[in-house]
Amino acid sequence: MRERTWEDAHHAAEISGVDDRHSFDPAELSCPMDSKDENALAELKGLVSDFISERDWDRYHRPKDVAMALSIEAGELMELYLWDRSPGREDLEDELGDILFFLLDMSIREDVDLKEALKRKLEKNRVKYPADLVRGSDLKYTKYREGEDDGGQG
Repeated sequence: MRERTWEDAHHAAEISGVDDRHSFDPAELSCPMDSKDENALAELKGLVSDFISERDWDRYHRPKDVAMALSIEAGELMELYLWDRSPGREDLEDELGDILFFLLDMSIREDVDLKEALKRKLEKNRVKYPADLVRGSDLKYTKYREGEDDGGQG
């Protein structure tokens, strides 16, 4: 019998109409990531670690600095879309590569299992943004929760 995935849980809830989204333990669900993907993630972490070590930059990559660099790179990604521009493919890939570099660096430095962190966060967001309430809506969760409390008049 194969492991249940996030997609399985979501699909089962949609088909059955049973709202059991809160009953899923993230530890019981497998993220749609097989061992090949995990090996790829480990390989990427190794590339980042080697790149930093080869340059003797470990002393400069304190978590605070890495967090700031990650934020700056995310800002550079946003800048590509400033004034409704469509970025060139290479520029987009460069910025996403920079973001991934610092994300992996942070996960190494703080010993964060990215797969498990994502699974936990998806479960929290599943509770915060229940599909039956937010499907097709761009409202912040506080807005639809307000509407729930006042009969949808909020």
